[in-house]
Amino acid sequence: FQFMVAEHVALPVRRPERKIFKLVQFAKRRTELPEALFRAYVTGRYAPMLARLPGLRGLIVNFRAELDVMTGFFPPDAEGFTPEGIAVRERFHAGWDCITELWFDHGAQFVRGRPAMSALDAVESELFASIFYREVDETVAVNPNRAPAPDFYFR
Repeated sequence: FQFMVAEHVALPVRRPERKIFKLVQFAKRRTELPEALFRAYVTGRYAPMLARLPGLRGLIVNFRAELDVMTGFFPPDAEGFTPEGIAVRERFHAGWDCITELWFDHGAQFVRGRPAMSALDAVESELFASIFYREVDETVAVNPNRAPAPDFYFR
């Protein structure tokens, strides 16, 4: 299945021309916190704190958008529209309200840097009912350096 997000770039990703480490944080909003206030706090308070993690190459915060991006893209008999597919999608979406992408050279940078930023603990407790992390293996095709860069490639 697919879904759409509203993206907030807190720190543009600075990718070298090699593979780097991407950690994704899935966070569930505390139910007593209205959604608009949650988004404002995450982008205005939490993301700037996270952006100070040592070695961070990029930080992107994504909030799920309710736009249906599957209908018309997949055939009506696709697996995602079956009762089982719908149940899987709903169970996945129920686990998070915000996906934060953290980019580093190596995972050890997060492991070493996050405990040193204990101020994040209090903010996370205020904002999130739950958090879980997943490493994402994202392959990015990078064109070699050349001048001038073609119109289709942004550095």
